Amino acid sequence: MNQSAPRDEYDQRIRQVMDYVNRHLDQPLLLDSLAGEAGFSPYHFHRIFSAMVGETPADYVNRLRLERAANLLLKSEQPVTEIALACGFSSPAVFARGFKQRFGVTASQYRRDRGQSSRMGVHPMAQPEQHLPVLDVRVRELAVVPVIYVASMEGYKREKICAAWLRLQKWASVRGLISEQTRSIGLSFDDPAITPANRCQYFACLSVPHKVVTNQRIGYMEIAGGLYAVGRATCSREGIRWVYATLFGEWLPSSGFQPAVQPPYEVYLQTPETHPQGLFEIEVCIPVVEL
Repeated sequence: MNQSAPRDEYDQRIRQVMDYVNRHLDQPLLLDSLAGEAGFSPYHFHRIFSAMVGETPADYVNRLRLERAANLLLKSEQPVTEIALACGFSSPAVFARGFKQRFGVTASQYRRDRGQSSRMGVHPMAQPEQHLPVLDVRVRELAVVPVIYVASMEGYKREKICAAWLRLQKWASVRGLISEQTRSIGLSFDDPAITPANRCQYFACLSVPHKVVTNQRIGYMEIAGGLYAVGRATCSREGIRWVYATLFGEWLPSSGFQPAVQPPYEVYLQTPETHPQGLFEIEVCIPVVEL
């Protein structure tokens, strides 16, 4: 028997729960329902999840809710109470206590100071390169994108992300799933200025024309369609962060739109391996709604 198969099965079940949590933060997330997603009893699920993820299920849900709220405080004009309820908190008072405990300041202070007063510390935005790339932004209606993916759950470490891409491309290639129409997509769930670096989640994704039967290490999902602000740029690896900062800090505030609750994603039109200057040509797609 393949010794890695049981571990793969556990990894797949826990990844499924984490994906479910990411997509349902605005809804009640009780231990019984999360255990049901994993196919374990609540008692065993709590122990397994805590051991594999390093947080209890309740701590994981609460952290993601607070981090999503922190993102919305900086990147939208929604009232604090509305953000609290949209992120799944049972009341504004529960949110207020949890937010101050996590970030060391009130939600209003956090928004006013753009996160600088938080004990988490927003990383300063260094200029990524001598000549900043040109950013072309269009608001577009995008279709649902079916994708296969490999999750990198150990932060935005380059070696972990590269390993996820290699595994995904190898699996897809031998099954004839890569064609000229295939798009390479990165799905980034967390802002490293808010979420501890070792907790950031990244999915390496390849678009597919239809639903694909996968296994324990390769997932299938559909990226939601809808209205997106699509920022296109050619930049270095470090410049991708500048693209996000410009979209959220400059374009959105004057656009008449605010971010929707779904995470943004990146479409890699060219990578350093194929671009003549060794750069990325990317489209950063941010789901938006009108103010």
